[in-house]
Amino acid sequence: MLDEYQGHGRVVGGSRAEAMDAAHRAWLDARADGRSVVVMAPDHATVDQLALRARATRVAAGEVEEAGVVASRQVVGVGDEVVTTMNDRRLVTSAGGWVRNGDRWQVLARRPDDSLLLSSLDGRGKVTVPGRYVKDNVALAYAVTVHKGQGLTTDRAVLLVDGATTAEHLYVGLTRGREHNLACVACEPFDDGHRHQPAPSTQDVLGAALRRSGNETSATEAGRAGLASAEQPGIVAGALAQAVRRQAVAHYPVRATVPPVAEMSGAGPDL
Repeated sequence: MLDEYQGHGRVVGGSRAEAMDAAHRAWLDARADGRSVVVMAPDHATVDQLALRARATRVAAGEVEEAGVVASRQVVGVGDEVVTTMNDRRLVTSAGGWVRNGDRWQVLARRPDDSLLLSSLDGRGKVTVPGRYVKDNVALAYAVTVHKGQGLTTDRAVLLVDGATTAEHLYVGLTRGREHNLACVACEPFDDGHRHQPAPSTQDVLGAALRRSGNETSATEAGRAGLASAEQPGIVAGALAQAVRRQAVAHYPVRATVPPVAEMSGAGPDL
């Protein structure tokens, strides 16, 4: 049941500003506990806000240099934690591995040609990645799009859920954390141009996301349809479990059990 799911501290909701604040707090708390964490969102604009807010926190703490190179529309400097988003077997690490999509690194140095010296956060050695790779395939690891988050696994994961979130986003965003996954739901009023709707509940927003496919062509139509018929919490919980099950079977057909589905029924490992 969704109420029970929320009772376990895995769903929080509020205005968009409150959801963004909750996501940032979850990131701060995880780092304070010494846990790896990633924040995800459906769109680049939201990701940039979250990632740059996290980076500003680290700059203020003296952990990261303020200057840097431009990578994926973000500023990346010495001390930053980044993620590589494309496999490249030509980039071999000091440990004999190669740069993979989803690998997490710390920036040790940056060069005048915008290349970066990276050290693996997973003990896979060091590597220098050229500026041409950095420009499009390196991003701050503090927050990434759900699409880029598909290759990540961290101790904790946070998903910003809003009117652009799809069922596929929910699956990816709520399965990246080994220990805990949190949905921060932005409950924004939907204006269809004719009459102003009241702010939806977290169940409304999650229910709309579950009914929204990644193949949807119109976000406006999806939002209107989603908020036009609010689901009961139990129905939404069941739909969420079914969505996760469908996605899990598609991505991991050989697994006998799917932890997120077990979790939603009150058993199994933490989401």
